[in-house]
Amino acid sequence: METASRRRGRSAFFLGLAGALTVTALVGFARSFYLQPLFDAPPLTTLLIVHGVAATAWFATLTAQAVLARRGQIGLHRTVGTWGWLVALTVALSAVAIIVTTATDGVKTTSGLPESVGMFLQIGSVSWFSGLVLLAWRNTRRPDYHKRLIAMATIAMMAPVFARISRLFRDGGPPPFDSAYAASVFIAALAWHDWRTLGRLHPVTLLAGGGYLAFVAVRMPIARSEVWNQTIVPVLIGG
Repeated sequence: METASRRRGRSAFFLGLAGALTVTALVGFARSFYLQPLFDAPPLTTLLIVHGVAATAWFATLTAQAVLARRGQIGLHRTVGTWGWLVALTVALSAVAIIVTTATDGVKTTSGLPESVGMFLQIGSVSWFSGLVLLAWRNTRRPDYHKRLIAMATIAMMAPVFARISRLFRDGGPPPFDSAYAASVFIAALAWHDWRTLGRLHPVTLLAGGGYLAFVAVRMPIARSEVWNQTIVPVLIGG
């Protein structure tokens, strides 16, 4: 039988993970969103503000849910979860809207990558986030699956955060490697937690974590491929 101390230990891990992801997001978007007026950053459009507020609400909900789970307030946890699904939907829809409205600009992203490349990376992030959140919703009655799927969905949406943090340590131009590999730090922490508490990798950690890292390994070559840029992108943007 699982002891109360072990349950608290598991809750503490996911609370710590939620806190680490939230702090990382705040640092990553400090210059371009939270502290934008203090830096020489591009102006924020209404759509970007909506997306930024929704993403902030997601991280706030993530942390609040971890706190409620640790305190054993499951009823309130479920009530807040209803709000969380609406927040996730807003995050995904606003991200899609941003992709659509910027797809035909034909300019380089702030990372120095062509817009078509950035388009693929954005589609990848929102697809992973949306898919994992949907799976989490389908597994609300399986807490061990649910909380790991939510954690992986959040990790999958962190690629833009990692990209912005990497820019703090270089002078313009594209990064020398895909900064999304930073997700492996959080996935490794989740894997360590599994081994420590279960003696094995949880199926979500193995499949979602491994699958996402496999996607990261191939996403840049695909985004730069002739098939994507010369065949698929013109169809998507109607050009």
